[in-house]
Amino acid sequence: MFYFCLFSAGILASIIGALIGIGGGVIIVPFLVLFLGISMQKAIAISLATIVLVSFITSIYNIKNHLVNIKLALILEISTALCAIIASKIAIGINSNILKGIFGIFLFFVSFLILKPIHFRTKKIDGKMSYSYFDPDFKKVIYYKVRHLKIAILASSLAGIASGTLGIGGGVLKVPILNEICQIPMRVSTATSNLMVGITAFSAGFVYFNYGYLDMKFLQWVILGTIIGSVIGIYIKRHLDNYSIKEIFSVIMLIVGIIMIIKSLSLFSIFGQAKLLKI
Repeated sequence: MFYFCLFSAGILASIIGALIGIGGGVIIVPFLVLFLGISMQKAIAISLATIVLVSFITSIYNIKNHLVNIKLALILEISTALCAIIASKIAIGINSNILKGIFGIFLFFVSFLILKPIHFRTKKIDGKMSYSYFDPDFKKVIYYKVRHLKIAILASSLAGIASGTLGIGGGVLKVPILNEICQIPMRVSTATSNLMVGITAFSAGFVYFNYGYLDMKFLQWVILGTIIGSVIGIYIKRHLDNYSIKEIFSVIMLIVGIIMIIKSLSLFSIFGQAKLLKI
């Protein structure tokens, strides 16, 4: 039953990752820690490893359909990957209860941020960092221009820190960054985020692997579920419009965030305080 739960976590996380470009870490880490009792560091290591696989599988499809802004992804990943590596080394010594609280508050905020509507253009835009793609929902070419690049680089660096400390790939920050700050359509944001989280997760995951936190007997079951879930997620994504993806993203962030906040409140109980004093 334990390994079946690992398998199920991989399926669920990869479906969500394929749909909304967050890497699935927001599902895998809480599931492994809260329901299966796996240590935070091992859960993060497993999560990062599966994120790399999900990113690779879904990015093949997205690149083939010209949905990924590869140039922008590479620009943002320079600082993001570096921050992920540094954060990973620091996070290994941080108390897991503190991370749970930060994790929950962060997701609670993002769940509301992502629902802000963005208006897209159907007229050609010229100039640097101007791109276009064909949207199957609207059956027309959508034009967009990347805006606020410097702010996006800074924010993406924070996503790298989140990835290294929480094992979430950073997609929970990267999707809002690309959609809200850079003003990129949601479909392109999720596709580009899928590519970016793979690079970030590989950078952070290497640190956890080097410290011996990657448990291969757990990982193989999660990966098996991940492969199956990625295929299902890609199929489902074809039948969803842009705002449906946003709604799914928002609800998941809200639910997981509330759970993590509630669990972190044990810090203020008698037993929670006792555990904290033993750090």
